[in-house]
Amino acid sequence: MRPVQERTDRMDKSLPFDIGDLEFRYGMSHVHPSVADVEDYAVRWSVEAVLPDGNGGVTEKVGHAYALILDLEDALDAGEDPFAVLDSLDADTCAIAAEILEIGTGNLDQDLRDRLEMPFGTVVILDRVWVEPRFRGHRIGPLLGATALWTS
Repeated sequence: MRPVQERTDRMDKSLPFDIGDLEFRYGMSHVHPSVADVEDYAVRWSVEAVLPDGNGGVTEKVGHAYALILDLEDALDAGEDPFAVLDSLDADTCAIAAEILEIGTGNLDQDLRDRLEMPFGTVVILDRVWVEPRFRGHRIGPLLGATALWTS
């Protein structure tokens, strides 16, 4: 772990750009190989924060975030096991699936269902947030994460 002073020093440095100059670029892709182009119960949204060059290009990539959206009811209706869908992506997503889903049924874990005070059917997982090291400490990570959740 880095000393607190080192992290504080980095936060004292100003960004080499105005936060309002950031441009967000969005994307979406199906994330399970068995998903036909008609089905959309498992998708990944991506948000990339860039500094535009004014000509449609990018001068610098600042960071990115990914949100995974899984519609449990649609997956089950399509004959897919939601746990298997998440397990097929990567080890991190599998670990999340093991915490929130019942293996074998694909339903939300009973303890989690008991805590929810509203109907559910879609699960949104903030999968990744990455900010280039030289831009960290300026709250860009939470901005990217919130943007990914908002757009999903």
